[in-house]
Amino acid sequence: MSLITLHRLDAAADGRRHRRILPDGWWRPTKVDSTVIALLVTWHLIGANTSDDGYILTMARTASEAGYTANYYRWYGAPETPFGWYYQAFAWLAHVSTASPWVRLPALICGIATWLIISREVVPRLGRAAHSRFALWAAGGVFLVYWFAFNNGLRPEPVIALGALLTWCSVERAIATGRVLPFAAAAIAAGWTVAAGPTGIMTVAALLAGVRPVGRRILARARASATRG
Repeated sequence: MSLITLHRLDAAADGRRHRRILPDGWWRPTKVDSTVIALLVTWHLIGANTSDDGYILTMARTASEAGYTANYYRWYGAPETPFGWYYQAFAWLAHVSTASPWVRLPALICGIATWLIISREVVPRLGRAAHSRFALWAAGGVFLVYWFAFNNGLRPEPVIALGALLTWCSVERAIATGRVLPFAAAAIAAGWTVAAGPTGIMTVAALLAGVRPVGRRILARARASATRG
């Protein structure tokens, strides 16, 4: 309800009922999309995993008996809280199968989602370069090089990368549009990202960068409301 209220306040402040969230034609796949996604799926099946996959999967498989996701490899059975929700997802998946391609599906989904955000939200922000096919292919190549190396396993980096990207894009949209709802969405994304792993704390930097301009907008609205009152 609070997010709906923020949307109504935003609409009342700028006089517009709706702002498009996704760009026109975002659902149309391109050659770059097909190539990147095909390579992600291929690497998901034949690529190397991380060295931590074994103990993370064991933690997931024993979670139902322990009652929580216990990290008995490093912390003598202490829970992963407050960084355990991503590992809990593997515990649910392990109830169906412990096959590596199955339990690593979240990483693949995060990879596809991350690329779609990069190609549709990040690259267009490059200005004139956004209209260059070379820029998009270069972005796809750099993305794949890093994703293949670090994000094909059970570690939380895939969801942290996705969450950090969502947070940054939402903060940027809040600043560009002068609306508060995208900043609230950024805060939610940042919270989930931090809870996925300690390195998710990087999302706080994006929030701090947006506090000042968004805060000015909120103060301006408050003053305008006080004047009308």
